[in-house]
Amino acid sequence: MRDAGTKRIVITGASSGIGAATAEAFAQRGARLVLAARDAEALEEIAGLCRVAGADVLTVPTDVIDPHAVADLARQARERLGGMKLAQFLTPNLSARLMSEVMSRYFETADPAPITSGNLFSPPADDGQVDGGFRRPNQRKAAALAAAMVAAGAIAGGVLLSRRRR
Repeated sequence: MRDAGTKRIVITGASSGIGAATAEAFAQRGARLVLAARDAEALEEIAGLCRVAGADVLTVPTDVIDPHAVADLARQARERLGGMKLAQFLTPNLSARLMSEVMSRYFETADPAPITSGNLFSPPADDGQVDGGFRRPNQRKAAALAAAMVAAGAIAGGVLLSRRRR
C-alpha cells in the first residue's frame, strides 16, 4: 500500500474482521479515517488503536441497511474530512448483508419452489425437474468453464487496474 497520509477514507464494518484490519493498516500510514459499524463499543476500541497509530479518526455508529444512517454517515464524513471528490467506501460485508436481507424478504413472500433431486452440477434423477437447463454433463462443464473464465478475467482486470494506479 502506498503512503496513505493524504487519503481520506470511510470504512464500514470497521469494528471487527477485515474492516478493523483495514482501518489499522490505513491508520499506520497516516490516513484520515471515518469508521462505521453497528457495534459502537467495539468501534471505539478500534478507533483507539488507530489513534495510537497516529490517525485522525471519527467514529459513526451506523447500520448500513438503514438509508438514513448511511446518509448521516456520509454527511459526517464530508464535514470531518472536507469536500470529498471520491470517498473510498470499503464495505467488507455490505453486499452479503444486503443480499441476505433482500433474499429473506423475497422468501417470506415467494411461492415455494418444488423440491428436486438435483442442482446445477448434478442433474435431477427424474426428467422434467427444475435444474436450470443443465441436464447434460457437457452443458454443466461448459457452464463451470464459463464461470471460471469470468472469474479469471475479473481477477486479471483487478490486477491490471491496481498496477496502473501505481
